[in-house]
Amino acid sequence: MVDFNRSPYSFLSEQQQETLPDFNKAVRLMSPYEDSTNSTWLLETDSGRLVLKLCDLQWVEESTFWTGMRLLFDLHLPVQMQKFDLVYGFINQHSPLSIPALLAAGASCHEGMYPGYVMAEALAGKALTNDAVTDASVRDLARHLASLHAQQQSQWGSLASADFTAELWPVRLRDSMLSLASKQNFVAKELLDAMTQQALLCRPAVFSPIMPDLRWDQFLMHEGQLAALVDLDAFVWGPVEMEFVLLEYLLTADQWRIFTEQYQQYCPLPVLDIVRAPYRMMLFLMNVLGEKDVQKWMHAPHYL
Repeated sequence: MVDFNRSPYSFLSEQQQETLPDFNKAVRLMSPYEDSTNSTWLLETDSGRLVLKLCDLQWVEESTFWTGMRLLFDLHLPVQMQKFDLVYGFINQHSPLSIPALLAAGASCHEGMYPGYVMAEALAGKALTNDAVTDASVRDLARHLASLHAQQQSQWGSLASADFTAELWPVRLRDSMLSLASKQNFVAKELLDAMTQQALLCRPAVFSPIMPDLRWDQFLMHEGQLAALVDLDAFVWGPVEMEFVLLEYLLTADQWRIFTEQYQQYCPLPVLDIVRAPYRMMLFLMNVLGEKDVQKWMHAPHYL
């Protein structure tokens, strides 16, 4: 537990502290996910509300998801935090949603438990839950993703420094699967062998900004609209097909119809037939949505 009896600003550099308003009160914001790697606080200041997110190194090292992100995308969260000015700026430029203004980000002054931090404005709205998703919010999500997917390049990796070539994708995907599976006992060898072979058939030619941990609670609803995206931690350059495979778990059949109708006004739909199974396996091994039953996960409904 972080000791905020003095000030949470003690986690920031002296130069950063000089630019911030006076601090009055801090309230811990609890995550709905057990493996959350951040300690997040709402700060009341004389100039308004801010959000301080501290990255817990021990949690990151133990997190199956972030292990998968390092293996596949070479993305390490504390390093990503030090480049959040680039990440936030890029997403703000290309998304129709509001993105919090970034006040400070980088390496913590304290060694050990909290090696990275993000300080941003607190936007109006409430975190979206699955049961609060409306047709309008599905359309807003489609516009947001289409705007990002329209940005394309031939290399992939972290959003701030993507330097992997397309030829490396299938091999790195296969190797990441094998490495994650070696530390788990959820997947039978026969199934894993089949998925690693299919991984070698995944050969995207272009890559776009995607979130391999895409969930509704990363967005804020305000006045009936999907108003903001507030969790940008895991943005990478990757194949849009992987994000669409994840969307099949987030959307109902009716929501999928609404989403694709809106999305196709901006971008063509990807083809998932060849990549669905290996991408599902990779996301399962990364524990993206917490499912432990591999058969249930692999046989979930698909819409494309």
